[in-house]
Amino acid sequence: NSSIYVSGPGYTTVAWDGTNQTWVTAFPAAPYSLVFKNYVFAAGTAANPSRVSWSTLLTPGTWPSVNFVDVSPNDGQDIVGMFSDNSSIIILKSRSAYRLSGDVFDPTNPTYTLTKIVTPSDFQISTGSSVQPWKGGFIMLGRFGMYFYTGAEIGRLLQFDKSLTEFSNITYSTTGFNEPRSLIVQGRYWCAVQTSSYSYNDLFGSSKNAILVIDQNDGMWFFVVNQSYLTTAVPRDISDLAYYAGSVYGVQTTNDLSGSYARDSFMKLDTTSGSETFAASWTSKVFEFVNQQRFGQCFVYFKKQSAGNLTFEYSVDEGSFSSVTIDMTSGTGTRLKSAAIVIGRVGRSIQFRMSNGTAAQLLEIYAIELNRKELRR
Repeated sequence: NSSIYVSGPGYTTVAWDGTNQTWVTAFPAAPYSLVFKNYVFAAGTAANPSRVSWSTLLTPGTWPSVNFVDVSPNDGQDIVGMFSDNSSIIILKSRSAYRLSGDVFDPTNPTYTLTKIVTPSDFQISTGSSVQPWKGGFIMLGRFGMYFYTGAEIGRLLQFDKSLTEFSNITYSTTGFNEPRSLIVQGRYWCAVQTSSYSYNDLFGSSKNAILVIDQNDGMWFFVVNQSYLTTAVPRDISDLAYYAGSVYGVQTTNDLSGSYARDSFMKLDTTSGSETFAASWTSKVFEFVNQQRFGQCFVYFKKQSAGNLTFEYSVDEGSFSSVTIDMTSGTGTRLKSAAIVIGRVGRSIQFRMSNGTAAQLLEIYAIELNRKELRR
């Protein structure tokens, strides 16, 4: 109806039509809501934490008292999130999941169905805010790692299990301030998470100071560390993620240590184009793959300099660094490509490090090209 509705737990919903705001008291004060088949659905109110309610058709301001379904209300689990796969609503409870399907949601003539979804026996999830479409299904973060909804059932993604290296450091967040935030950008799943590696306890508990990134194309994953955690006296929690003009931004909130939050700011986390500029040294993220890789050659693309050398280093499986020296002065044109750097190693991860041999000279790096081959059993 050309209006925006803003709702949340414990608050009266407000509708905004671009000019005027209207309080919608009938709209449930629920933490989770979505639009499906031209109805608005809301779930998880404090009074009925296992109930899903819905409006009348095309009328978000009208909520008949009979328009609801209770989702296994006596199982000791609350609804912690819900999302739509376009054919159904998927309802997440803390240790189970359900599918609400149908086209017409009329309690007097019900044609909709509620069915339980098959999940692993140890399935536990605290929030739906990590759910994103991924590889024809939906990926989500649970207590024991990443889970995947296929459209029929939910299973564990064992290659992203919490027994693996940095995954074991992800803090299992409950709903509320510390729950993760996520988005999909160009085939990559980004999720702001709490980790014990980069923990900081403020007045509200540990902040989300790391970004988990999973590439759906080749299974590579890595962490981006919130730089404000490393560089500021008062680290900023990443309260949300946004994508704009080719870059991913973390929305950060500065804690003024008085119990209130002073301001929001944006930190660029990654860019899909451009270059990296530095004066002294630069260290990349650790790029980790699901399967073993044979790392062959790599090339560095950089801006030609009038003097100096570039020291290029690489580390496989977080071992010691090997280095080569690149002359930055010879070659035709402004943008140069280095000679082949032979790695010739097998491993699951690789990291790069570079340092500029000329003090006070800014060096611009455009790309690192890596030739690799996946080794399958």
